[in-house]
Amino acid sequence: MHSSARFLPFLLAAACGPPPTALPSPGAPAKEAPFEAQTATAQHLTLPARVEPAYRFGYAVLRESSDGGLRGAHDVTFALGEDFPSEPTLTFPQVLVLRGTALLALPRWEWLEVEGDALSAELLPSGEVQAKLLREGSARLQLFGTGRLKDEPAVEDLADLRLTVSVSVRRVAGYRLHSFSARLGACASPLVFAAGKVFRPQASPRDALGREFVAANAPAPVALDVSSTGPMSVTPGDDSLDVGEGHVEVRAQTTLPIDGLAQFDVAGAAALVQATVLPYLVRTASKGTVAERISVGARYPRFFPEQRNVVELRVSEARTALGPLCGLVPAVWFTPTSATPSVCEPVAGGAVLRAPGECRLSLHGPGVAEGWAMHFWVD
Repeated sequence: MHSSARFLPFLLAAACGPPPTALPSPGAPAKEAPFEAQTATAQHLTLPARVEPAYRFGYAVLRESSDGGLRGAHDVTFALGEDFPSEPTLTFPQVLVLRGTALLALPRWEWLEVEGDALSAELLPSGEVQAKLLREGSARLQLFGTGRLKDEPAVEDLADLRLTVSVSVRRVAGYRLHSFSARLGACASPLVFAAGKVFRPQASPRDALGREFVAANAPAPVALDVSSTGPMSVTPGDDSLDVGEGHVEVRAQTTLPIDGLAQFDVAGAAALVQATVLPYLVRTASKGTVAERISVGARYPRFFPEQRNVVELRVSEARTALGPLCGLVPAVWFTPTSATPSVCEPVAGGAVLRAPGECRLSLHGPGVAEGWAMHFWVD
């Protein structure tokens, strides 16, 4: 016999396990400070500015028009200022032709028309567009040419290709600082992140009207100084900072106005005072995995018993002594207890299903106001 009682979320007043362990831009950067000396644990790091003299687009999409030609459009924005490349090159080496099916093609751009006074441009023999930014504003580039399908047994020539590139040139009047980690969940002030991996602080340029934008010639438009009262490190090629418990401040190396993310706190598992933790069953299926909330007393078949079938603890919200956690909450802060380890073996963040039978799990810990105990069956 098994119960059909509903499993309800519970609030936990403390962590029950060990702390956790665990944008590409085209073109070559014109200037970038080295990271080699910053891979060791430190309390101060500089995230360098990075600018791009070349804009290389992966592929533009062209669709068949009513006149039989292939037409496409693309938008790009450039930052105007003394710190940014003012003569960028634009390259569109491939196009995706949508004509019943999607096929990659290699274009041969043969001439260029320019409208607008924000820039001047010429088509180089290589097919690249050499631009020169002149003033804030907009312009339109129209590339005309032919091409051929890529990787086709019978090469087909394509005639009448036209790509319209709408260009916006904006003068940088300031910056907004942010971190992608703050966009992963509901975040309140002051910002509190979980110790471990935190996305690097970034800066977005703003124009005179306060509008943020992404600049193709300045993916990291200004250097950022990051200081922490706790341990902190960064690894080349990683979009994250490794941060320990402490207070972090972010400053931009600029005289222009800045706003946004100026500081945040980092909390460890010991600072957790309340969390909502729910168990989910994650089973390997014929196409990927299937995840569902576990119901008390329910019976679940394993589609592929020899493959990964686990219980995952998912934390929907958590509060620390410093405030609510922002972004993703590490489930590995919690380790359940199993009364049936031969069926479900507890690990940090959940349990591994080892054999068919009844699985009995509970989650408790010192100072916990309300824990939970539940059971289900595995076939």
